Amino acid sequence: MSLFDQHWRLYTGDFSSVSPAALNDPASLEGLLARCLGAGDLVVTRWVHHRFEPQGVSLLGHGPRVRVVLHTWPEHEAATLDLWLHGEGGQRILESCIAQLPHAARAKASMRADTSSVAGE
Repeated sequence: MSLFDQHWRLYTGDFSSVSPAALNDPASLEGLLARCLGAGDLVVTRWVHHRFEPQGVSLLGHGPRVRVVLHTWPEHEAATLDLWLHGEGGQRILESCIAQLPHAARAKASMRADTSSVAGE
């Protein structure tokens, strides 16, 4: 059974104008994502990250109903978030992440929900 056979949905957020320091701290980013996902009753059971030199982070997390991948480019004040959900609510979670990012008043997200590849839809 593939991921698509289980009615997963992909939500993507492209963030700009975010504090570079916030985009270079894996522990803070993990905490932020955990809070955002927790608001949607989603739990990540395993986190893995890679720190790039001189800056940047890739963070991956997964749980029973969620898969999340975050890539950051502090030098461009940018990040992208891919959120696979088993069910609805991805838009709300992305909006929660925007609200919690440092300099949120300046942060923007280009949000897309892709369900076209999901079997049965």
